[in-house]
Parts: sequence; C-alpha cells; structure tokens
Amino acid sequence: NEFPLNIVNASDVLVNNNTGSTGTAYFTQSETSILAFGNNVLIGFNDSGSNNGASKFTGFSYSSNGGVSFTDGGTLPTNAGGDAGDPVFARNEATGRIYFSTLGFNVSTIQVFRSDNNGVTWLAPVNGTPGGSSEDKQWMAVDNFAGGGNGNVYLISRRFGGTPGIYFFRSTDNGNTFTPSGGVNLFSSGQGAFVVVG
Repeated sequence: NEFPLNIVNASDVLVNNNTGSTGTAYFTQSETSILAFGNNVLIGFNDSGSNNGASKFTGFSYSSNGGVSFTDGGTLPTNAGGDAGDPVFARNEATGRIYFSTLGFNVSTIQVFRSDNNGVTWLAPVNGTPGGSSEDKQWMAVDNFAGGGNGNVYLISRRFGGTPGIYFFRSTDNGNTFTPSGGVNLFSSGQGAFVVVG
C-alpha cells in the first residue's frame, strides 16, 4: 500500500544560535532530546558554546508554533553543580511542570531543572540521584495516569562509581526532592536503562 505524502515545508529549521562560536571551537551541539505537547516543542542538547569558560555544557531551545521556528534559550541557571549535558525531558500533564535532567559538571550526580512556563525559564536544579557516584545515562518519566502514583517523577541512572549498576530514584513532591539516598539498585551491570510508566 502507498500513502500520499504532503510536505508542508521541506527546509530544515535552525534550533540553536551559534553566536560565540569561533571557527570550529564552541560550535558543537549533540545528544538531543525532544519534548512536544500542544503547539510547544522543547529541544535539549549538549552545547559546547555554553561551555565557553563556564561549568556548563547544556543548551535548550523552545517553540510555541509547532516547530516552525525556535528561540535559543541560552544557558541553564548557574549553580554550584553545573550542567554537563546528556539532556532528558519529562512532563507532568496535569500541572504542566517540565523536568530537564543533565549530568552534573562539578558534581557526580544528576541535576534536575524544573520549569513551570513551558520550558522558557528554569528553576535552579535539585539533586536527582542523592548519594550517587559518577551517575550517567539517566532517563526520566512522570506518572501521568490516574491513581496513587499520579505526578510522581521517576529517574533511573547508570552508576559508574561506588557500587556500579542501574539505580532508581523517585520524587513524590513535584521534583523538589528525590529519594532514597543512594537509590535502589535494580541491576549490577549494564550500560543504561529507560524508565517508563504503564
């Protein structure tokens, strides 16, 4: 079977602003993450341009017109832990709160930023993997189903320090804190995992 294909706009849309790049320095964007809801689209990415002398390596852009055009959001809020890329998004469909996790730059845990205005601005991060060590390859999901767990934020990561393995954390207070300290070890090996809610 063949289906007709309508291409509305065959051109690519630039998501980021490369101002500040010098030749090939501070020019690379990689490891993208996307979140789309309604007419809103968020893109997170490793951003070498934000690392220009700062403890940052994460960029983000947002669109409110379905991805027809994007605004580069610049850098995430400056904080002691920094942000080292590997972005992941999750969204609470009831409250609209968006969660944006990154690796820590000056800490070895996962940073979780939160936004209540569709990803235009972000609150300072919280530690998503308390008690963790060399956390990497994180993933997040929000329980958007009716029931006792509705609104919970689940985070899973690969620990390379301490006792290595796949560890699980959760937040029951809209991403303001994550527990338990040290996480729950689900698997003592592996390279990464995804957490989902069914």
